[in-house]
Amino acid sequence: MSDTRFQELKSLVASMEYEHKKWSLRKIKASASRVRNNLLEVKKIATLMRKEIQAEVRDMPVRSKPIKIPKATAKPAELERQTSVQVDEPKE
Repeated sequence: MSDTRFQELKSLVASMEYEHKKWSLRKIKASASRVRNNLLEVKKIATLMRKEIQAEVRDMPVRSKPIKIPKATAKPAELERQTSVQVDEPKE
């Protein structure tokens, strides 16, 4: 992920704070428009960052852990008896 996009996102949010205060305290419509436009920019940058991160994750090698197979303590005949299931016939 590029750090420049993250820094851009942080600066955009920081610059939006002043306009948001103007809107929330004095209800200035122009400030509301600027806040909404900044939020759209935040969304665009966040979407780009998500795509970059996903691409990096997709290109990473998969770490495979060795499969642990438990040792059988019972004999094969005993295992068959333990795992056999009796199914009742449906009643009409």
